[in-house]
Amino acid sequence: GVSFYMNGRLQNEAAPLSEKVDAANDLGAWDVAAPWPRATLLSCLSNAPWALTAAAVHGLGEMSPSDPEQKKSHLAQTPTLLAGVLHDQPASKKEPDLRIAIAEALGHFNDDIAKQTLREMLADPVWYVRDEAAKSLEKLGEPRPEVAPAGELAGPATPLDDDFLKSKPGRFTAVLTTNRGVVEIELLHREAPYTVQNFVKLAEGGF
Repeated sequence: GVSFYMNGRLQNEAAPLSEKVDAANDLGAWDVAAPWPRATLLSCLSNAPWALTAAAVHGLGEMSPSDPEQKKSHLAQTPTLLAGVLHDQPASKKEPDLRIAIAEALGHFNDDIAKQTLREMLADPVWYVRDEAAKSLEKLGEPRPEVAPAGELAGPATPLDDDFLKSKPGRFTAVLTTNRGVVEIELLHREAPYTVQNFVKLAEGGF
């Protein structure tokens, strides 16, 4: 059925990244005993574009199999895997959206590793991540922690990828094709270098 199709899209190297992201996001909601899609989602936790990893993290958080043995192993193993993505994947240090997905997913696992990881995330430099970690801890039965207000915490800024920007001299433009025609947008990289860098890298990655 639908789960089998989504599983297949994730395993198909030729499938567009956007389709894989959609499949990974939704796959955890399907209670399918065999073939259990968890292994496919786990394969997206490393050596994958960060957007796909974030979608797989979301899918794992949503997963709640009715089979008792599958549910037991999923609840026991997944928090450690998600903490590993946070601590070991280079993308998690660069992409707040991936950390937000991890914080949200950990709210589905009421164990010590999940709570410990969420407490660490209360010190994240990005407010949205801190807030999501606080929400998940509250969801797990703890008093809602206070988090530092919106804005970056004190500390060194994320370094700008100068080599990336220098490799693309001149204007940065994005061309959007819509059902009402083509729209060209100029990206002001001098005024907003971090935003443009992130936008261009995502676009070049096919997302």
